[in-house]
Amino acid sequence: MDAERNPSKEERFKKVLESLEDAQLYERDRMIWGVNRVHRHVGGVDGDWLEKWGEDEGDEEPVRYSEGSSEEREQLVRAEEIKNELKRLSRLAASVEPGLANRLEEMSRWVKDKKPGLLVRKKTVLLFLLELIEDARFWLDIKALTPETRQAVFDRMTPSQRYWHGYLFPKWFNEPDPKLSIWKQKMMAGDFREEDYPLIKLLLYHAQKSGGSAVRRYIIDLSMATDLVVSGHLGVPLCVQLTTIASDLAIDKKQAWEVTLRYWGIERGLFVSFNPGNQPDIVGFLADEILRQSDELPSVCYNEWSVGQ
Repeated sequence: MDAERNPSKEERFKKVLESLEDAQLYERDRMIWGVNRVHRHVGGVDGDWLEKWGEDEGDEEPVRYSEGSSEEREQLVRAEEIKNELKRLSRLAASVEPGLANRLEEMSRWVKDKKPGLLVRKKTVLLFLLELIEDARFWLDIKALTPETRQAVFDRMTPSQRYWHGYLFPKWFNEPDPKLSIWKQKMMAGDFREEDYPLIKLLLYHAQKSGGSAVRRYIIDLSMATDLVVSGHLGVPLCVQLTTIASDLAIDKKQAWEVTLRYWGIERGLFVSFNPGNQPDIVGFLADEILRQSDELPSVCYNEWSVGQ
């Protein structure tokens, strides 16, 4: 019984590596499927990864629905489990990471009174919550490790992943987020759309194929004015914001972008204005140049780059 309550260092390390693999799988699915990946993780035959959530707590009543097709019932159950998991993780975090506990509790209150059927229709909300849950679970697993073992886990990450998990994510849940209430409202209203997803997806793929690394999260997009974090061959993260607005018309947007990065303590940023119709192979050109600038820009910079305008 003591061994069950106190897993060994090796067991904890193995668990965290499994969590890292789950997070990487989720990132891969985001790159491949976009918003449609909600059906791979919520409901349907590919949604069974949620079934064991909360087993160690045992205080949440199982949810059952009797109406609708089997797939619809499955999705409703999963949406309710997501709400339960937010509460469970908040309780687990309370004693070890109060900032994370408070932020999870805030998200739990946000969806507490939302019916599962509504959440199922709000794909972006569900995907954000799934993303947050994955990152919160991983962070809590890391907190249970010794400093030496924790460093061994971070050493297995890409530079972009290390920057997200080791700096930006804890920064987000430990600091006030001035934009949080605004984007929560827009997300729930359906006003947030991933219109730039096809481009971002290709940039992510190209960066990884070219030997770099890249990470995208809803939090860094909506709260930190960053479409993706990119690291080139030297492994130095660069926060990149993309816009199709002409550079001479994007002055206010660029100023707001820099203010946001400075607020979060982000010291390396690149603001890219581009015209997708004026450059052949725009994706490859953007990815190669962003990777190059990630390697060559100074340690503190808020640069602007205009393409094809």
